This record gives sequence, structure tokens and C-alpha cells, in this order.
Amino acid sequence: MAQSAGTAMQPTETIQDFLICSICHGDLQNTATTSCGHRYCLGCIGQWLNENATCPCCNNRLNRSSLIQDRQFDSFVEIMKIELQNHKDTSEQKETLEAELTSLKDTVTEKDLSVRQAQSQIKELETTVRIFQQETKRLKDEIAAKELSFKKEKDNFIQKLSSAQAHLREKDQLLKETAKNLENEQAQSRKLREDLEMSQNNCQILTGHIEFLQRERTLLQSQLESLLQIDETCRLLKETITDIELDKRSLIEKNSRIMCEKESLMEQEKEHSGELMRKRIKRMQENIKSLKNKNDGLKEDLYKKEQKLTISRYCIVPEQ
Repeated sequence: MAQSAGTAMQPTETIQDFLICSICHGDLQNTATTSCGHRYCLGCIGQWLNENATCPCCNNRLNRSSLIQDRQFDSFVEIMKIELQNHKDTSEQKETLEAELTSLKDTVTEKDLSVRQAQSQIKELETTVRIFQQETKRLKDEIAAKELSFKKEKDNFIQKLSSAQAHLREKDQLLKETAKNLENEQAQSRKLREDLEMSQNNCQILTGHIEFLQRERTLLQSQLESLLQIDETCRLLKETITDIELDKRSLIEKNSRIMCEKESLMEQEKEHSGELMRKRIKRMQENIKSLKNKNDGLKEDLYKKEQKLTISRYCIVPEQ
């Protein structure tokens, strides 16, 4: 019976080890769960992280932001303390009953010896034996009832432990899904950031193109103004050429009249020689010479203007 009692205590000691903090070796208080799945007292793990950055059990990287306060596990610890205390009380009662049973068996043995030694006391001893047998039977019934109650309590505890483990598995699965969703959101955020940077680069390129087109527009406007000025100059040159041609025709007509007058004067000189006629002829010759010089100057000006007009039309250099 003692051996069976010791064997029954082993699962209880193993379960109690799960309720102990690995840092202070005391009962868990304000339980904090790490990202690697271990549990410690919130105060103990806080002091540990002041000097270390790893988990005390598995040496994985750890920081305060990854700690989760597990209030449900704190409630589970309180329930388990009560259950373990009840289990301990039941075990002590069982050991007491087993000790009493052993004592009763020793007493029965002594009584049997007494019966052999004293036949006169057989009846009294038989009565005592029956009484002890009844008491033994009662104790056995109580022990059987206690064992049945312990078995039920053990089954209830195993069921609660299984439900707690299933809840923990569901919680771990939820945490994994949350972490996966967080990674997906971070990937989407990185993609949006890359798209934003690409859009900014495209905006800068378009801004450069717009500035280049504005410069080209300004250059084209300046070239258009230059062309308009050239057209205006051409128009003025045409008008000047027209005036020069009119002056040329007028000079030709004057020259014709002068030649006619010269011929007339020469005829008069033949008829009337004299100093006065020679002076007049000389003045007429000077007038003819000045008219020729003026005509040559007009021709030269006309030629220069025609050259400038040709250069303006075919040799224009755009402004940069």
C-alpha cells in the first residue's frame, strides 16, 4: 500500500513542477508567457531582462514587448493549488487508515496468539475478532470509497488539464495566425512604400520634362519673335527697294532730260560761243556728275540691302 501511495504521488509532483517559476523556484504569480512558450513570474522575468536579453530556459532572443500576461493561467494555478492540497489531505488520510489497518492486523495476530494460549478467553477474543473484522471491513470500504473518490478527482483533473492544454494550443494557433497576418501586412506596407518611391521618381522625371518643354517653348517663342522681326525687316526692305526703284526711274528720267538739255546746250554752244555758255555747260556737267554719284550710291545701298535680306533669309542662327 505504501508503494502504491508513492507511485500515485509522482504525477502530482510532475504537475506541481509546471506551476513553479524557473527563476525564483516559487509558485507562479502574475504569470507572463514569452514568445518561445515559457512562463515565469512577471516580476522575475522583468528583473531578468534588466540584465539579460535571452530566455532563461532556451536562450532565445527576448524583450519586454514580447511578454504576454497570462491571467487565465494564473486562475489555473490557483485551481491547481486547491486541487493539490485536497489531494495531499486525501493521501494523508489514506496513509493513516493504512497504518490503522496494519495496527489492527497486528492486534488480530496478538489476539490469535492469546486465543492459542488461553482457550478460556476464546469466546471473548472471537467477539473481539469479529468486532475488529467488522471494523476492518468498514475501513476497507472507506478506503475503497476514498480510492474511488481519488480516481474521480484524478479523472476530473486530467480532463481539466486536457481542456487547458487544448485552450493553450488554440491560443498558440491564434498567435501564429496573428504573426502571419502581421507579416503579410508588413509585406504590403513595403510594396506600397516602393510604389510611392517609384511615383515620386516618376514625378521628378515628369517635372524635368516639363521644365525642358518650358525652356523649349521659351526658345521657340524667342525664335518666333526673331522670325517676326525678320519678316518685318523684309517688309521694310521691300518698301525701301520699291522706293529705290522709284528713285532710280526718276533719276533715269532726270538723266534723260539732262542729256537732252546737254545736247541742246551743245548745239547752242556751236551757235553761240561765249563764256556764259561754257559756265552753264560746266554747271550742267557738275550736276550730271553729282546725279551719277547719287545714282551709284543708291545702287550700292540697294545692293547692300539685298545682301542683308539674303543673309537674313538663309543664314539665321537661332538663339540658344
